[in-house]
Amino acid sequence: MAKEHISVVIPIYRCELTLDELYKRLVVALESINPVFEIIFVDDCSPAGDWDIIRRLAAKDSRVKALSFSRNFGQHHAITAGLHYSSGDFVVVMDGDLEDDPANIPQLYAKAQEGYDIVYADYIESGKPWLVTFFSVCYHKLFNFLANNVEEKGNARCVILRRIVVDNFNKLNDRKSHFGPLLHTLGFKDYKLALPIAKVNEHSTYTLIKKFNLAITSIVSHSTVLLRLGIFLGFAFAFSAFAYSLYVIARKLIGLPVELGWSSIMASIYFVGGLIMIVAGILGMYIESIIYEVKQIPLYVIREKLNLSDN
Repeated sequence: MAKEHISVVIPIYRCELTLDELYKRLVVALESINPVFEIIFVDDCSPAGDWDIIRRLAAKDSRVKALSFSRNFGQHHAITAGLHYSSGDFVVVMDGDLEDDPANIPQLYAKAQEGYDIVYADYIESGKPWLVTFFSVCYHKLFNFLANNVEEKGNARCVILRRIVVDNFNKLNDRKSHFGPLLHTLGFKDYKLALPIAKVNEHSTYTLIKKFNLAITSIVSHSTVLLRLGIFLGFAFAFSAFAYSLYVIARKLIGLPVELGWSSIMASIYFVGGLIMIVAGILGMYIESIIYEVKQIPLYVIREKLNLSDN
């Protein structure tokens, strides 16, 4: 069976209102490049009617292929599953809520033809709350500072990949990491293509708590700096305590008054105790990652497939 020239992988969760329109736009965009393509929807056990719509689309168009998870494994594992089953020479990864406009795919594809292995859609976003944008910028700068030899150069929410990138990505088996950071570890030639965002999703399924957990997990999976930081902080506070002790002793020896207060002692104890708990928490996150790898917990479990055979 010949490979599809282009594959599009789309994780689906509560996208029932956009799926039909998304399919129409995808067909128009992809047929303008090559009539040989595949669209792979990955239903992340959405509680809405997403799978029924996908089943209908797959029944009328064999180029629509789909996977349905047995439970909610998360967007990044859905992307991983789609990449495992993709067969195109080029693979596009995008969201299913039409915030990523399928009309941008020809532009991403054209830039990839210039020799780039990865082309990111670098959205010119407007309309999002300034606080959301601020925290997003802070996260990316913090990630790039902490990550070991990894730099997030672009937003992997909408991206086109050459087959060689997908094949190497599929060799990875990190159970706690995420698509974007893993993609950056591969080190292929990339480009950020400035594109206008189609629309701002005001009802994202990613809550602030989910985004925070995602950021923490991503940083821990790609950085050991936090572990070393805990050691440095421990030495810094130990040295400070030792220096302060010498200062108090010196004042006592030369006859100067020494103020010893219960409040200051308790404040110091609570502060150092809090620091110890933070470092212990950081260690706990790393141990959690180790447990996931040792137990070999599946990245995903497929309940049903449409128009797809086992790879």
